[in-house]
Amino acid sequence: MAVNESWNNGLKGSKYIRVRYSSPNKKTHIYTVRSHGGTARYDLSGYPPLQRKKFVQRAIDGYNEKVVFEPVVKIPVVNTEEE
Repeated sequence: MAVNESWNNGLKGSKYIRVRYSSPNKKTHIYTVRSHGGTARYDLSGYPPLQRKKFVQRAIDGYNEKVVFEPVVKIPVVNTEEE
């Protein structure tokens, strides 16, 4: 059985944005974003739940690009001061 969920921003007219989630086989995570600019589909199957939730919130807020969530790389501080 497929899982379906939907969110929207509650606005009317050209500012209306709707995000639909579907999971046809409970392993894929397909998000469809519909706004006045058209419809886009995103496959977020490789992302953890927290990042998928952030994607939905950003889409409802009006951001229209897929965010790349890369791990933060910490560079060690090296003391280059000569004595």
